[in-house]
Amino acid sequence: MTVVQDVFGMPATSLTPPQPPLWTPPDRAPAVAAVRRLVEVSWRDLVRQIDPANLLLVDPTSAYVATLAMRPTSLSLGYAIESRVGSAAFASAGKGDFSPTALLATAIGPAAGTVQLVDGNGLEQVVPGTAAMIGDELVRVDAINLATRTLTFGRGCVDTVPAQQHVAGTRIWFTDDYLGENTTEYSTGVTVQVRLLPHTGSGRLAPELAPVDSLLFGGRQARPYPPGKLMINEASWPTDVVGDVSLEWAHRDRLAQADQLIDTSMASVGPEAGVTYSARLLRADTNAVLASQTAIAGTTATLATTYEGQVIVELWSVRAGTESHQRQRWTFIRANP
Repeated sequence: MTVVQDVFGMPATSLTPPQPPLWTPPDRAPAVAAVRRLVEVSWRDLVRQIDPANLLLVDPTSAYVATLAMRPTSLSLGYAIESRVGSAAFASAGKGDFSPTALLATAIGPAAGTVQLVDGNGLEQVVPGTAAMIGDELVRVDAINLATRTLTFGRGCVDTVPAQQHVAGTRIWFTDDYLGENTTEYSTGVTVQVRLLPHTGSGRLAPELAPVDSLLFGGRQARPYPPGKLMINEASWPTDVVGDVSLEWAHRDRLAQADQLIDTSMASVGPEAGVTYSARLLRADTNAVLASQTAIAGTTATLATTYEGQVIVELWSVRAGTESHQRQRWTFIRANP
């Protein structure tokens, strides 16, 4: 038997289900800025923002808030700032760009000048010579290696001092040119509430979805700068001291330093007119005062005590009854000769 397939009777075309697309369109919806921070504006920030003539008109009791935020999505373009005091309605108060930021990979002490960073965001935008903030300490960026994620920096700049320790995981913000500009003037002692509204090409975050943060103003911009280059019995950050506790430090001058980033290791600048210094020695276990001096015009002091054990030394600036934003502070073991 001979069999022939009738190909002319087959369907002219065949249909198969379409393959699902491999490309997923990006989510363009605005997202909450989950990583963010409020900071009170420093004198250096004002010098960078206000011309010299108007800078002289800034009242010592005036206070301003700045914002920092990490980019929540790759499509986030920036954010609007809304603020209020008390139960008043939120009002538009400026705008901001997202700040480069990262976390410290390891803990660092007050003498450290390099650290490795992890979980970085926007680090390619960081420029040497600009300011960064680790915890509450302002530092100067001296170099950054993007390949190794290593940062080299100068400690205790502007109105801050080197922290005794920054633990691993502490966030660092790169602040110059990335502080959100809130143009509203407040007064010392006022608490402000702020919310950030990120936006994309598709719109702005709904205000009711934005978390609200608060900041109490302490009059930061008008406070004298704390002393730098602290030496305790001729050593930097000693672990133990025998005999009287002798202190030596360098002057700092808020007005003369202007927008410069003078780190704690540099020689004296100033001092600002009317500045004196206060120092005290405390028991670490009870905070009881063992010795103290006030109204020091120079750059040395001696604190005498017979107490043996762990103690804390504090040193700060005073001008017309106003104390520096931060104090030099160090803990060590003191023993009798």
